[in-house]
Amino acid sequence: MKKLTALLIALGFAGVTQAATITGTVELDITQNANNDYISTESIKLGIGGDSGVAFGSINVKTNASNQIVLDEYSIGANINDKASVSYGDQGDIFIGGGLETVGANTIANPSDAGESIVLNISGLSLRGKFSDTDTDISDFDTVQAKYSTTVSKFTVGASVDHTITTDDNIYAGSIALHSTNQQIYQLC
Repeated sequence: MKKLTALLIALGFAGVTQAATITGTVELDITQNANNDYISTESIKLGIGGDSGVAFGSINVKTNASNQIVLDEYSIGANINDKASVSYGDQGDIFIGGGLETVGANTIANPSDAGESIVLNISGLSLRGKFSDTDTDISDFDTVQAKYSTTVSKFTVGASVDHTITTDDNIYAGSIALHSTNQQIYQLC
């Protein structure tokens, strides 16, 4: 609750010069369990984000299985210049998406995304260090991720790696997206 209160105050200051952005989703996930029964999990998510040009932040809340509203993700950061920023929070991973993590019932890649992290963005390069446990040691990292993307002609090309420090495991991904003249994007991951 302390984190939520501090983030709301920070977002209030960030939104003084610019209006906050509010987003929301209602999700229904239907899966087949081990007994071959189909079960559904519902969630409602609300996000609030603000960017004053110098500071930015966001919070996302959702409903849990007991229909309680809980803090899902948050971030607070600063724009160093127009091409660089740094942020801290429980802000998910930076790994290239596009359906890589799960296809059907099979897990293809499982990059670490839960927990507090620090993210540095410089032009097309993003670096993320995920802390093991910020309540016990803020200098201990669990995973490190890097992602780079650039545009070449009508293509956006990207690559990313997720490195788990304790097991020395790596997950690699690449993507190519074609931008057509009518602004549709076709992506291959």
